[in-house]
Amino acid sequence: MSKSGRKDPAISESRERLAALRSAYRQAAADAAHAEARLAAGRARALDALGGSRRWSWFRPASLAAGIGIAAALMIFVLLPGNTHTPSADGTGMQVVLSGQDYALYQNLDFYAWLAMQQPAGHPVGNHHGSSRGS
Repeated sequence: MSKSGRKDPAISESRERLAALRSAYRQAAADAAHAEARLAAGRARALDALGGSRRWSWFRPASLAAGIGIAAALMIFVLLPGNTHTPSADGTGMQVVLSGQDYALYQNLDFYAWLAMQQPAGHPVGNHHGSSRGS
């Protein structure tokens, strides 16, 4: 109130605006609560519609993880440097087996390669027990 005993119109207008804002806030809160309740009910209905499939929800991620693990293990096994028993791309190994020939030479090929690497350069592989042809 002013000194003359009358109400200040600015204060009255501010109070009216404040009351309107409070009313709008209460209405918005009630609407939000109602919307939240509707969303929760819709979610519950959707989960109920799924029924028993919820208990298998772990199956898809677990099977994906197992598949990735198996694929990684196979890749490591195939790509290891010590894995020398991979079939050749041109199929020559199968041709030797199917030809019916004696493939003992092919079985000992690793040994012959190792033996050739053991000989010093310029010295032929063979019997060198001190015998000479010239004498």
